[in-house]
Amino acid sequence: MKRWFRNTPIRYKIIIVFLPLIIIPLVLVGLFTNSIYTRVLISKSIQTVEDDSDLIITQLNSILKVTEASINTLLLEIDRTEREVEQMNATDKNELLLRNVLQTKLSLATMNFEDIDSAVFVDFNHNIYATDDFFTRGSQFPFINETMNKVMTIPTIQSVWFPMRKTAEPNKNGETFFLTLAKKVMNTETGDIYGVVLLNIREGTIANLYRNVGETDNRDYYIASSEGVISSVNKERVLKPIMDEGLRNNIITDNSGAELLEINGEDKLVTTASISHLGWKLMSETPLSILTKETKKVSRLLFYICCICLICALIFAGLLSKMIVNPLIKLTATMNQIKRGNFQVRSPIVSEDEVGLVASVLNQMINRINELVVDISIQQKKKREMELALIQMQIKPHFLYNTLDLIYVMTRAGEYKESENATLALARFYRTVLSQGKEIITIADEINNVKNYLIIQHSRYADIFEYEINIPDEVAKSEILKLTLQPLVENSIYHGLKYKVTPGKVSITGYLEEERIIISVLDTGIGIPAEKIKSLFSENNISETGSSFGFKSVDERIKLHFGEAYGLSVRSEYGSWTEVRITLPNVGGND
Repeated sequence: MKRWFRNTPIRYKIIIVFLPLIIIPLVLVGLFTNSIYTRVLISKSIQTVEDDSDLIITQLNSILKVTEASINTLLLEIDRTEREVEQMNATDKNELLLRNVLQTKLSLATMNFEDIDSAVFVDFNHNIYATDDFFTRGSQFPFINETMNKVMTIPTIQSVWFPMRKTAEPNKNGETFFLTLAKKVMNTETGDIYGVVLLNIREGTIANLYRNVGETDNRDYYIASSEGVISSVNKERVLKPIMDEGLRNNIITDNSGAELLEINGEDKLVTTASISHLGWKLMSETPLSILTKETKKVSRLLFYICCICLICALIFAGLLSKMIVNPLIKLTATMNQIKRGNFQVRSPIVSEDEVGLVASVLNQMINRINELVVDISIQQKKKREMELALIQMQIKPHFLYNTLDLIYVMTRAGEYKESENATLALARFYRTVLSQGKEIITIADEINNVKNYLIIQHSRYADIFEYEINIPDEVAKSEILKLTLQPLVENSIYHGLKYKVTPGKVSITGYLEEERIIISVLDTGIGIPAEKIKSLFSENNISETGSSFGFKSVDERIKLHFGEAYGLSVRSEYGSWTEVRITLPNVGGND
């Protein structure tokens, strides 16, 4: 990662550094804002639910207390009516009067307290007086009898609340769920019991207390006890057990307050409030997704703001990068040109900042390098010319004297034909060496020059070596530096074949290899030790006789003229053979 970042262009480094500086604060602000806003919304929702729950409980307690007050008032009215009727003669007419009066008293109770759905009075003769014919039906007798028996077992005169129950059939209002308050009716003078009064409250009356509370927040209110749901807007839940364990624990325990629970796979805010009058619990369930709906809007808004800020930051980072990096790019382009060897290029940056200063120094360095290159080139050229001149001066007298001595000896010995051939070869050799001052000749001319040289040397060392030359026409047409092959052949004779006990051979071959020409000079002399091959290319490598070019001189001449990709290479097996390969460009071969 370090290496990747180090090698990344500066323009991208600036953006990479900018991104965390922008994204991290934006993400943190978004997360903190979202978290704080969510907590505030939940806290506000809890407070709202608690306030609504207090109001619902207050209204419910008011209904219960009004019902209890109503039943006490009704007991006094029934007691007075019963005593008045008892003072009359017991006739059917009085019985009818009693029924009418009791019916009126019961109806007045339901009219004065609208939360009471119906009132029922049952005497010891099982006569039923009710505000609704629904209670005189046979389907209600079991409940009436059960209620009367339970109330009569209580030694004191007190009100008894019976759990919410479901009737087999609906009443005139279509209601099937009722909450009942019952109490014994006693003669206040004698203490005799007349019967039992029942006041019924519809479950719908209780559900109306919270039907519209929290409707906009999709809050679900209901009243529950350990047995199950007592009242709910959803009638299918009434008198059904609560299956969720977390909700059951809240109802069974005395805990009140709010907590987050997962109910049926959905996170909900559940609040619990105690209804101490009857030991019930007012429950509220609000989906967390509803509470955080506004948070999602804020989150989306923050996301859009973050995106805008990020885009703006990237734009500014890009502009900053452009201002800083563009001069560096121009400077880098100039340096790349210099790296490729173009010392004529100059940096166009003229600013006075740090980059401008570097560009100015670079331009000065290029100028200085150009001056040095020119000086070095002139010096090298003069040096090579002097070296070549010196070497040629060494070659001419040494070779010339030896050849003339050879011709003289052959003439004295009467070998006129050999003397004639040697003289002709010597003339042709020097004609090629001089070449009217030309340094570049064709390979064919260089081969002819080597042939003339070999003719002369073979005349001197006929018992030492033979030679063979095989150069194709497509190779012979190409160009070569004058006196490239002759020094190598001379080295083969004087340093390879001359010291071998048995006769050897010099082979000169050439061939094309892709766009290059390869010329091989192979001798079967004594070879070169492996450790000495590298020293062949050392400075001023000249033969022990002082009569030949060194390998390095020939190699450098080729490289100076044709380039570093060309030159000499040497392979050898000590005691057996040596091969020198010349690699040249195919110049002039296709003309």
